[in-house]
Amino acid sequence: KPSLYALVFAPPLVLSLTDPDIFYRALEYGGAFGVSTLFLVLPPLMVWKERYGETDKPLITSPMVPFGKIPLASMWKAAATLIVEQGAEKLGLFDWVSQNWEYWSHHSSNLG
Repeated sequence: KPSLYALVFAPPLVLSLTDPDIFYRALEYGGAFGVSTLFLVLPPLMVWKERYGETDKPLITSPMVPFGKIPLASMWKAAATLIVEQGAEKLGLFDWVSQNWEYWSHHSSNLG
């Protein structure tokens, strides 16, 4: 059993000793995408599955969100946009574009 404990605890211990902030960064990524998935993607997916799933059983209650598939698709689009935006921010894409914007605009103005 001690060798099993060592196999379980040694890799995280080595990682935390080499980079103490690695677990905070992992929690930041997990929180950003996990919460977005949990609260933005799953609710419309569950409603879609209940309303338009494979079985043709009648709904027990009337839909609380009107207009059928349009609001559900809009919720998915909003969720996807937010998740892509979070991913771009985590990858540093916005910072990279803002740093290179002046370079691109300067060189494109010299071409004309």
